Amino acid sequence: ISLALTQRSYEAAKDGAHALKGGSASVGASQLTQIATRIEKSSYDTLRLRSIQLIDDLNQSATRAASEVERFLEHRKRNAGS
Repeated sequence: ISLALTQRSYEAAKDGAHALKGGSASVGASQLTQIATRIEKSSYDTLRLRSIQLIDDLNQSATRAASEVERFLEHRKRNAGS
């Protein structure tokens, strides 16, 4: 998505955002889901004007979501041995 936005391939960014929306919703990453939805629903002009901020928001949210998933898996792994 970030690369597509950088390259002004807005349809590809929207397609990626649609896929991310479903995947992030399935793991409960609501903030990431909201950002993906915002990208998917944005006009090309909005994506062009706000791409830097959207990429930053997307990266920050993805990092937080990945950390939360890792913490969940570690917790689950520790408790499986109990």
